[in-house]
Amino acid sequence: MKELRNELSGAQKAQIDLIKWKLILIAPIGATGLGLAEANNFPYVELVLCLIPLVCLYVDIAYYQQSLIIFVISKFFSLQEKYPTYSEYEKFSAEVNNLGKFQWKGFKPEIRNFIIGAFDFNYTVISGSSYFLSLLLIIYSLFVIFNKCKSNTWSNTWLSILFFGIFGLFFTYISKKSYQIRKDRINEFVIDNGKYIRKVNKI
Repeated sequence: MKELRNELSGAQKAQIDLIKWKLILIAPIGATGLGLAEANNFPYVELVLCLIPLVCLYVDIAYYQQSLIIFVISKFFSLQEKYPTYSEYEKFSAEVNNLGKFQWKGFKPEIRNFIIGAFDFNYTVISGSSYFLSLLLIIYSLFVIFNKCKSNTWSNTWLSILFFGIFGLFFTYISKKSYQIRKDRINEFVIDNGKYIRKVNKI
């Protein structure tokens, strides 16, 4: 049990480090691509902005992997009746991580209703920052492309950046959805006659 607790603590520390490194990596890339750093003499230097969605995706996937490690260990603890303190705490944690639906007035029910959890803030920072940066890249690329079309200084460079912005938006959603599917399936495991089995709810 001590080894699992150490692994759990290590995964949680890794998550905090990943959030920190996401900011550390993105800031100089953005500064270089926008001409704020001393790299203006290099041709097509703005293409480094294409790295932003890739870095975001890499960090997000690494973060989700650590989250799954934490969730697997927590699920294991919740199933251990011979360790009632661990078991009860993990069951309680699972309950408080589902605090019901939050409603935003003015939106359609399917949009405004979503489940909120006690431990959602880090996940919001990870996925929300990736969505925001990809969307910002798309908007800025479209703005530059529009201005270049008006001034007849067309370049395919910003089309590439626009593509990577769309790429980042799409794969941020895919990675988060893939994480949620895995988490839901891990949560289906139960103990039946001393064996761990995944109990699938048939609709």
